[in-house]
Amino acid sequence: ARWLALEAAFRDAAPLAAATAAGRPAAAANVVARESHQMHGAIGLTREYPLHLWSTRLGPLATEMGGARAHREAAARLRFSDEEITRRESYWA
Repeated sequence: ARWLALEAAFRDAAPLAAATAAGRPAAAANVVARESHQMHGAIGLTREYPLHLWSTRLGPLATEMGGARAHREAAARLRFSDEEITRRESYWA
């Protein structure tokens, strides 16, 4: 996620690079939260440990501006033509 954000900034935040940079961490947010709580155990839920702050902020951050699906759809629309998207959607349906 960090590399994608740096790449988007390097390319003056081209729309495709920005959509890709936003979509990847939004998709990984739930996995990161789940694994963090597994590693830290119950202390991650206490107020003495800052992990609970990130857990409460994760939901709004992950769904900001439509979430991972919206970012992926934006990247697909920027990368492929409407005809290619329709063809790929019919292939996977």
